Amino acid sequence: MLSDLASKTSVLRSAFNKKDTSRLGKLTYDLIKEAVFSSDKIAAKLSLVSYALKKLLSKRHIIESENWPSVKQEILINLDSAIEAIRFGNIKNFDKSLKKIMDHTLALDKKIGNYVINLMEKSRLKQASTAYALGLSLSQAADLTDADKLELQSYIGVTRIHDEQPGEMKIIERMNKLKNYLGEAN
Repeated sequence: MLSDLASKTSVLRSAFNKKDTSRLGKLTYDLIKEAVFSSDKIAAKLSLVSYALKKLLSKRHIIESENWPSVKQEILINLDSAIEAIRFGNIKNFDKSLKKIMDHTLALDKKIGNYVINLMEKSRLKQASTAYALGLSLSQAADLTDADKLELQSYIGVTRIHDEQPGEMKIIERMNKLKNYLGEAN
């Protein structure tokens, strides 16, 4: 589990450094999916970071700003620290490194962002709505990503996510879905 997180954090670092938003997008989805099926808040937090970094890279006014080189360097340093921490099994320092990345992202977004909702809140809502689409309840999705429940409910209400969702899954269907994800299906 920890070596998998180290590997995924290394992939995140590489994709971010190469400005590979496509790879970051896939990693973001893979991480939230893993978080949903294993109730893993650490994977959920890494998915939030991945989503936020993908969004930063997609905003031209941010990556062309004079602040970008120093923020990018700080993010890369903190990703390196996170990788080292998780390789040594130090979840606390891994979490601290992710928090620093989130803080740098938030500070940059606050300084030169163009939107009312900050990037980290958007990340929480987007990942929580994905968790909801994967079968978690609204409360479980909000808890997994630390999203505000009322904002999440409002966000989901204006998206078409409920149209994409099949009817409620029965417990056996959820278990089979989990077994398939884990590769344990018959």
